Amino acid sequence: MNSLTTSFQAYHYPALEAGEYLVEQKLEVISDYAAQSVFQADSQRIYVAGERFNIPPHLVYSAFPPKDNEGLYNAVLPHIELMRSTLPWERSASLSNDKERTPWLALLIVADDELDGLNAWLGGTKISDYINLHQYKKELEIDTDNTQLPLFLSKPVFLKKLLPSLSDLRLLTHVRTVKNKDPLSMAHIPSERAVVVANRMPVPGKKYTALLVSLENRYRNDEFDYKTDKDGFIQLAVLYKWNFTSIADQLYKIDTAAISRILQLNQQYPGDKWNGVVTKLYKITATDKKVPLIRGRQEFLDYLINNGILPKAADDRRKELILSACTFEAATSRSLLENLNVGAFHLPFFEDKTETREINKYLQLGSVALPHNLRAGGNTVSWYRGPLIPFDAKFPPFDKETTQQHADELMQFNTSTGLLDLTYSAAWELGRLLFINEPKLIQQLQRWKLEYTQQLRLEQQRLDFPHLSSFMSKTETEAFPEPVAGFLAECLKLRNIPYNYLIADERLLPEESLRFFKVDDLWLKALMYGALSLGESIAMKKTNEIIDKIIADSNKSMPLTPVGQKQAIHGVLIKSEVVAGWPGLQVEAYLGKLGVALFHKVYLSDEVMLCLFANAFDHLVFYLPQGTSHFGFERRSNNQIVLINADSKQETVARVNELNCVDIEKLSIESKKRTSVELALALLYKQDKVIFDIQ
Repeated sequence: MNSLTTSFQAYHYPALEAGEYLVEQKLEVISDYAAQSVFQADSQRIYVAGERFNIPPHLVYSAFPPKDNEGLYNAVLPHIELMRSTLPWERSASLSNDKERTPWLALLIVADDELDGLNAWLGGTKISDYINLHQYKKELEIDTDNTQLPLFLSKPVFLKKLLPSLSDLRLLTHVRTVKNKDPLSMAHIPSERAVVVANRMPVPGKKYTALLVSLENRYRNDEFDYKTDKDGFIQLAVLYKWNFTSIADQLYKIDTAAISRILQLNQQYPGDKWNGVVTKLYKITATDKKVPLIRGRQEFLDYLINNGILPKAADDRRKELILSACTFEAATSRSLLENLNVGAFHLPFFEDKTETREINKYLQLGSVALPHNLRAGGNTVSWYRGPLIPFDAKFPPFDKETTQQHADELMQFNTSTGLLDLTYSAAWELGRLLFINEPKLIQQLQRWKLEYTQQLRLEQQRLDFPHLSSFMSKTETEAFPEPVAGFLAECLKLRNIPYNYLIADERLLPEESLRFFKVDDLWLKALMYGALSLGESIAMKKTNEIIDKIIADSNKSMPLTPVGQKQAIHGVLIKSEVVAGWPGLQVEAYLGKLGVALFHKVYLSDEVMLCLFANAFDHLVFYLPQGTSHFGFERRSNNQIVLINADSKQETVARVNELNCVDIEKLSIESKKRTSVELALALLYKQDKVIFDIQ
């Protein structure tokens, strides 16, 4: 595991707050001869730019709970992480002499049924009207813009219960700094980020909207200015928002993780004979691949009784144990990972019959039957397979005698299925198309090919006319262009390759799935042949030398595998909410007890992550690095919310109002967590590793 460390700071002040400044110059001359000793120079007004009415999406690193997510969030404090660590302190919430620079951003959590238009609602106004209402100083031309500004509008009575105090704002904002992060696996994690935490815990059974609002200059003498508009509503500018749902009832599911936990009960309670229960659960998971996710305690107990897993007369302790084992941790990173659809990278097979046996062979290789428009007219279906193939797939090497100067030369016809296989032909054509989009690289490749061809002709002339060789100047062949080689080397990492060429059918990577694969070197070679076919034709032998050298150079830069040398590149694709909701998610691969080096990691979309490793592996480990967890409390059986001091084990009860907003300042005093850093560390949840064994 990487030696990443995360440090917490209470603030990160910018050199200058955003706003208007007056720069004045004065020239003073000390001389016995000068009649005037002080000369006034011109003054200049400058503006320090900064976000004011909008937070661009690229400045938002993550939000918790994740966008459009459902989960059991009744003991957590939502938060948002911002890519620029100075952002919350670039303005101030207080108009008073604010030495501590109170953050001007606050995260408010509002239930949908509260946005009824009576207590609160979401609306909009012109930026210029908002500035005039709150008597803000105008900054740049945007402040006179008539663009609509999203607003959260609230009655004073409702906002007083929802809004954090000035002291709370300072305790709810901090900065995280990451050190010693791996530049490859953790490239997506910013070195510094600001975190703004909400003061409200969601109530089960409601849908919420999280609002990052501006409180710029809204506190006067430590009190919020409840100035309303003509309709009696207080306006707060909304800079960013997202939705999530806090579920009302606990979820239960019978899966491999639940069965594993029940098996452990045999060791804790050997006299209870849990083997019979496990046998029945195995039958359910074997016959019903889509085991239902059941919401509600009593509903799940009824499901167990109706399916004969538990008798009606089962004692309460036995019921509690199986309920605990089958509890589904909704929308947590762990629960999402543990409930992924795990498998090899291929489509489902047909039933094993004589007429489908050959088709299944192709499916087992990761191939897909796709529509094919023939060049001479007419339509058919042909096989295609991308560079990602199942672990055990093997293919013959290229025939070195084949010129491979055209995509048609790589077509294959399968007599068993009666279909063409366009796998390598499509790869060749893709390489050519990708390279056509790089005109500067084409010029360099063409110039090198012309010089190389001319050098070959001169060498031949020397052989044909040895008596004239002294009159023929001999020049060194120019090295193959590095930019061209670099472009092709990036293709070895599957960069620049369109998504539909990697995943030709959405069923290869369904929702909430994890797929294992290895990379087909022949497919990548075919792509490189297509790219190098542009321009002057050169001997196939030289083309092979260029490709082999690019691959060899790429292998040198690849980390060593546990066996000390480069093997076939293996990898993993994951498509899940966990990728989008937890952008810091890390994955490590192991072969036995030896770690397999990560070769490449890329996000193909918000929910799809691809990782390449330098060798085969037999198990994967997913985890969140330090400081990337969410904040929350422990909820007792009496519904009491408790903060536990990890050092002294002392418990502090969180005081909440009728909206379930926590009195942050009182919690800080009573728990002796005086700063935002101490409080954040105390509230931080710890995340476990999730391990996948590959059979």
